[in-house]
Formats: sequence, C-alpha cells, structure tokens
Amino acid sequence: MAQLLQILDVNKTFKSGNSKVKACQEINLTIGEGEVVGLVGESGSGKSTLANLVLGLEKLDSGSIKFEGVELEKLLKDKSKSFRREVQAVFQHPLLSLDSRKTIAWSIAEPLVINKIGNSASRKARVLELLAAVALDEGTASKYPSQLSGGQLQRVNIARALALEPKLIICDEPVSALDVSVQAQIVNLFLDIQKRLGVAMLFISHDLAVVRHISDRIAVMYAGKIMEIGDTDDICESPIHPYTQALLSASTFTEESDEGREKLKLFRREEVPQKGCPFSTRCPHAIALCREEEIKIQSFASNQESSCLRAQEIFPNLAKK
Repeated sequence: MAQLLQILDVNKTFKSGNSKVKACQEINLTIGEGEVVGLVGESGSGKSTLANLVLGLEKLDSGSIKFEGVELEKLLKDKSKSFRREVQAVFQHPLLSLDSRKTIAWSIAEPLVINKIGNSASRKARVLELLAAVALDEGTASKYPSQLSGGQLQRVNIARALALEPKLIICDEPVSALDVSVQAQIVNLFLDIQKRLGVAMLFISHDLAVVRHISDRIAVMYAGKIMEIGDTDDICESPIHPYTQALLSASTFTEESDEGREKLKLFRREEVPQKGCPFSTRCPHAIALCREEEIKIQSFASNQESSCLRAQEIFPNLAKK
C-alpha cells in the first residue's frame, strides 16, 4: 500500500500563561491510500491539534508532514490549491461548519465554485448527486441549515467534503455532537463512502467503540504522545498499553459496573508529569522508573507498537520485533 500521508517526528507546543502545553510530542503516523486510521484519546490529548497540523491550520514547531511524498509547507504555498482539493475535513459541530444564510445547495457547491470546476448546470447536477450519495433527498438542496437536524447537517458536510473527490478526509470528532442513535448512522455512512470511493480517512474520536467500527488501524494518543498503534482487531482485543486497556474498559462499562469509569477520571494537563510516561500518574502498573525514564515507542511481533516500559513484564509472551 502506497503511503498517502506521513507524519514524522511532529512537535507542537502552545503557550498558556506562564506555562507551555506540549500538544504533540514526536508524533509518527502514516496513512496509506484508501486506508482508515483511527486516532483515539480523551479530550485534551492533542488529537485535534494533530488534525489542524495536517490541514495546515497550525504550523509545526518541528518535524515533517508529507502528502504523497511532498512536504506540507511546499504544498500550502502552491497557488493551484491542489492540496486543498485532495485533503478535505469534516468537523465536530455540523451547524457551525455551514453558513446559516446560504442554502444547502450553495454550501455543497461552494468548493466547486472556488476551484472553478464546471458551470452552473453541472454544479447543480453534482450537488444532487452528492446529496444522493449521503442519503438526502433533492428537496434538501433548497433548504437552510436551521431547517435540518444535526444528523442531516453532518451528511451535508460530508457531501461538501466529497465534492472535490479528495484522496484524504480528516474527520475530527464528526459524530460526538450527535445523538447516539444518529452517531451509528453517520459512522455507517462514512464506512459506506470509504468502501465505494476508496478515500483514505483519519478518523478522530474520544470513543474507542466508534473508532473500532470504521478503522483499519488505530493509534492511541495521550497528553500529546502516541501510546500505541496497531491493527484494529489487535488493539481492541489484545491491547498492550495500560492506557489502551483503560480506554477499552471505559468504553464497555455498564450501569452495574463503574470499573471502567473509575480508571479514566477527568484528564487534567496539570497532572501530566514533566518527564517519563505521561500516563504514569494514572497507571496501575507504574513504577518509579516509569516516572523517570523517557519512554520510546517499541515494535512488537504482534505488529503493534507500544510505548509501555513494562510491556514485556505485563505480557511475558510478548516478543519484540
């Protein structure tokens, strides 16, 4: 599988008053052509910052992001807008992503107009085609955002993202603002689109259960660092890192058992240690060394990568690559 997106040793720090927040630390992640990679972690873990870096909405402190082998910085300077055509985004709040004063047809056709694709008649036909692709009827075209439900609005945003036939879609918490019943419909829509069109996706969510349903591979992020990466089934059925285990437990807790919720109390940046494993203050397996030694991600024979220092102690049968 050819690499479409390469994120290499990416770092991004923000100033917050007198302190600094390391939003992304030495992030390495790739997405192949037609591949769906899930990025999961709690709010504040740096997922949206990474999305904004890939989209060119934030500037890297260091590291490199390449799309089809070309540096992002170079692509963003290209006045032909080819990168903007080939990489699209669907964001968390569907209503805020649309102009409330414009019709749905206008919003979907806007990327075509900006890129000078087609004429009025062909754009109108394309809008109807895109509405059908996201299971909305033709009458939706003449409506305004205020006349649609949250799920319908997100379908409109997906249609607009598809208008330019992108190679990659960045989906930043695209279902978290929707009702649970609607979330499943939108995730299934993404899944159907990916199968039909072969478009690659970076699918970001705090909900591992959602990411599991759609992703080929999953990367788990915490406090600006990648904790674990692997094939979806391996990550969800045989997680190595204690944080991934806690996320899984939290996503499957029941009303009768609060065990998972107890393991994942509210994430607080101020509680993240300045050195060692960022999860060490919350990890049931942490020892003094975890709080002192800089942890590097390791590759294992299971085709998983994990940054847990004690992985082979916790799982004696786990072999390094």
